[in-house]
Amino acid sequence: MGDSFLKEEATFNASAAYNELELFFSCARDIERFGNVYNLPSIWYFISDSKAHRRLALELHSNKILTNINVSVEHSAKENWSGPTSSHVGKEAFQTAAMEWWMFGLCDFFVYTKFSGFGRTAAMRSMSEKSHFSVPRDTPCYQQNHETIEDMSNTWSFI
Repeated sequence: MGDSFLKEEATFNASAAYNELELFFSCARDIERFGNVYNLPSIWYFISDSKAHRRLALELHSNKILTNINVSVEHSAKENWSGPTSSHVGKEAFQTAAMEWWMFGLCDFFVYTKFSGFGRTAAMRSMSEKSHFSVPRDTPCYQQNHETIEDMSNTWSFI
C-alpha cells in the first residue's frame, strides 16, 4: 500500500480501510485466476506504512497474507503526513523498509498503489514483464491489462 493509504493509528477507520484493502485483494484474486498455473496455494506478501492496515489484512486473509506487524514502520516523508515532526527515519524502520522493498521485488506478481514509487520500483527491480498491476483501476486485473515497463517508469517512480 502506498502513500495515499498512510494513516496515523489514531485516525484509522476500519470500515474505510476495508474498502481500501479490497482494491488490492480484488486484484490479487483476479491474478490468481490466470497466474496460478501450477495450482499451488497463493501467498500475498503485504506491506504498508500502517500497522493497522497490516493487522486488518491479516485478520481478513490470515490463510494467505504474509506480513510483519512486529516491526517499526515509518515513512521517509513522515513530516508531510503528521505535521511538524522529525524528518529522520529510525534505523530499524529504515532497515525494515529496505528489507520489504527487496522482498517485494522477489514476488511473481505485483499489486501496488499507483500513487507511490516504493512498490513500483521494487516491482521494476524484478525485471519481470506482464506481472505488474496498479490500483485503483477502472478494469479488473487481467493478464492482458498489466502495467507496462514504460508506464511504470513514467508514473510516480520518478525514473
